Amino acid sequence: MQLRPIYTEPENCQDCYKCIRECPVKAIRMEDNKASIIAERCIYCGHCTQVCPTGAKKIPARPTYSHVLAGIVLSILTGNSNYPQWKKRRTSVSI
Repeated sequence: MQLRPIYTEPENCQDCYKCIRECPVKAIRMEDNKASIIAERCIYCGHCTQVCPTGAKKIPARPTYSHVLAGIVLSILTGNSNYPQWKKRRTSVSI
């Protein structure tokens, strides 16, 4: 079973292409008239979950450590302000 960091609920996808146009790394493609995440390209920024008008893009309730770590690194490198809230909460460190 392949772990899906962000995925599409096919019954909710309305084939509007908004997520495809908005994805910063072009990690979404159409398959069987539904948007599908290309896991190898996805940087877990969560932007597609915010722009999807029907809420078809989902983030699993329990992200893995590697997904959180990848998101931290990418948010630092890109300065991405769209970083999903659950990643902010799980990765906060006080010094």
